[in-house]
Amino acid sequence: MSNVFRPKSVFVAASAMLLAGAVAFAGVQTDKQLARVKKDRNGNVSFKQVAGYTGYETDNEYHAKIKELTDPQAIYELKMKHHQLNIEHELNGGVLHGSIERGGSLITIDIVGTGTAAGFHHSLTFPAKFEVHSEPHDPSVEIDTFRTNMYRIEGAAGGDSLFSSLRLVGGTANGFASPGQMTLIDKGDSVLVDSFFNIGYRIEFTGADGGPLAGVQDSFEGTVTMRAHGTEQAVTGGK
Repeated sequence: MSNVFRPKSVFVAASAMLLAGAVAFAGVQTDKQLARVKKDRNGNVSFKQVAGYTGYETDNEYHAKIKELTDPQAIYELKMKHHQLNIEHELNGGVLHGSIERGGSLITIDIVGTGTAAGFHHSLTFPAKFEVHSEPHDPSVEIDTFRTNMYRIEGAAGGDSLFSSLRLVGGTANGFASPGQMTLIDKGDSVLVDSFFNIGYRIEFTGADGGPLAGVQDSFEGTVTMRAHGTEQAVTGGK
């Protein structure tokens, strides 16, 4: 029996409006501190440089709500963070006819209890692989805005006190449209970076024996906006 409050039902009604607004967005976030990344010797900033100094997370959106079998009033909200991105391969091409970046990263899921599970908090971190495509862009302009795409993201966690198994699959190549956008704001020898993806995903999980989700086994799909959050940190450019 399903025990997941499926975000798909919520997001399907709102995602068309959210997606249209997000992809058309060409401004810059002001509520979060932007990452400052130093240009390389050619005056460029690659996604590889950006990735090393940003992490992606939602602002207020959750990825799912799960309830216990024995107590339907015990509800657990899941939110994910994509961080410690490390680009391992850079290629030309991709679905946006610009560049392809492939690498490894970490996914952290924060689980917070609500209802009769209020006060519960659990964190789970596991490795992932990802692939991002970007369209050609012009680093000579003061505000350089261009499309990106989370083409693929995949990861899995082993045994844990809350989940005996958990698997994440997302991105355009896996059948979940995941468009994004990046804006680079010229600051002389560096740029400020504003970046987001509207990530489509599927999560499959099994609750661990002895834990509050014991006996719960399900999967769910959804779409959330993951935005880059960084710090005002000047970093050394590539050589």
